[in-house]
Amino acid sequence: MTTPLRRRQVLGLGLAGLGTAVVGPILWDRVQRSAARAQPAGAARLGSRGGVADLELVAQATRGSLPGGPAELLTYNGRSPGPLLEVNAGDRVRLRLRNELKQPTNLHFHGLHIPPPARPTTSS
Repeated sequence: MTTPLRRRQVLGLGLAGLGTAVVGPILWDRVQRSAARAQPAGAARLGSRGGVADLELVAQATRGSLPGGPAELLTYNGRSPGPLLEVNAGDRVRLRLRNELKQPTNLHFHGLHIPPPARPTTSS
C-alpha cells in the first residue's frame, strides 16, 4: 500500500531536483577538466593520416618515479599513461604490439569497434 506524499516531502524533492539542475553542470565541468588533466598537454598521440593508421606500441618496463620514490613502471612506448590513439570512423588500422616485458601481456580497447573475422567459406 502506498502513502501519499506530504507537503514537506514534495518540497524536499523539488529542492533536490533544483539543486541537481544547478550543481550538475558545474560538477560535470569539473569531471571534464579532470579528465583533460589525466592526459597531459604534451602527451604522445598516435593517429591516422589519409584514412590509414599504421601504429606500433611497445610494452616495456621503464624506470620512473612515483610519490613513494623511484619505481619500475610498465609503460607503452616508454610513457605512462601510454600514447593516445586517435583514428576516425572508417579508417584502416594496423597496430603492432611488441612485448618487451618479461611476462605475457595483452591489449584491449575502449570505444573501438572491431568486427569479427570473416569465416572462410567451405565448398562441399
